Amino acid sequence: MTANELNNLLLRVEILARKNWIYAIHLLEEAERDHPGEPRIHSTRAAIFFERHRFKDAARHFLKALEYSPANPQLLYMLGNSYFAQGEYRLALVYYDQVPNDSVELEYNRALTKAYLGRNQESIDMLEAATKKYGPQVYIYNLLIEQLLRMDKLHKASAYLAEAEKKLPPNHNLALMKGLIYYRREIWLTAYYSFRQADERYEIYFPEHLHSYANSAAKCGFIQEAIELFDRALTYSPYQTTLYEDYVKMLVEEQHYNLARKVLAKAKRKMEALSPMLRLLQERIMQESPI
Repeated sequence: MTANELNNLLLRVEILARKNWIYAIHLLEEAERDHPGEPRIHSTRAAIFFERHRFKDAARHFLKALEYSPANPQLLYMLGNSYFAQGEYRLALVYYDQVPNDSVELEYNRALTKAYLGRNQESIDMLEAATKKYGPQVYIYNLLIEQLLRMDKLHKASAYLAEAEKKLPPNHNLALMKGLIYYRREIWLTAYYSFRQADERYEIYFPEHLHSYANSAAKCGFIQEAIELFDRALTYSPYQTTLYEDYVKMLVEEQHYNLARKVLAKAKRKMEALSPMLRLLQERIMQESPI
């Protein structure tokens, strides 16, 4: 196979992989017999595996490509991504740190990896630098505010939110971050309307965010909406004790005893045992609304 034929084959494989990736892999294996030291064969194979979410296979072939093309920035970056997708955060960071040319995507991935490793302050430092080095990017501000909230730095999180709102158009992520900040500050109405704006732009599905949204609605007296939000949260996280506790507590306070019993019954099915809080609420229901 000539070099020109190999180039044509690689182009054909990229197109073919969208419809028949297994056959595309087979063609690459045949090409490897003629060009065993060609890094593009291994990197193309790795990219196909990555797209199919076969991250271990992707990492194996990116490593093979790296043997023939050492210090290739794209290979190092994709190898980091392959390990990150497997939850191998330390290995991911090893390869991210070897990429010589900075980019906003690389900085974000490095900061996110450090956050997963519990190195939150390092993550914050990188993200703060990124807000100055690159143009305004919503995902940089989003992760930065999340990390500041995790570190209980509410004042600083609020300052970066204000900065982001000046530089970026309204969007789902900023509205969600605003909701979380005001929820933590116990300014319930602002938190509720911020969550609602986020939900209208793109449906909220993280259970912890829905939990905060539901509690905000309850604190504002929007009980029916809170019920719907708690139910939504439980569809995503049916084993979360604190969700059941806040949900049942709200129902008892509003004297919705029948629904509270149904939620308690669901909690019993999903968990090995009721928490002390749920047992107390169960006793209160029996006292206030005996069957």
